[in-house]
Amino acid sequence: MTSDGGPYTRFSQGAAVSLPCIFAHRDVSDTDCPGSLGYALMNQIRDIAAQFNKRPSAEDLAQS
Repeated sequence: MTSDGGPYTRFSQGAAVSLPCIFAHRDVSDTDCPGSLGYALMNQIRDIAAQFNKRPSAEDLAQS
């Protein structure tokens, strides 16, 4: 994606930014938010969310 820039972002206007689908605001903004405990769980949160994006198996479809 391309950054719109702004006073609180880590990226200048027009910068190409590559982010995972699920990211924390500290990945894109300068923030004093203390969310260290939640931030440490971001990979686990992404893994859990990815489970909902899998194609259903034939068995799953047969049950529906």
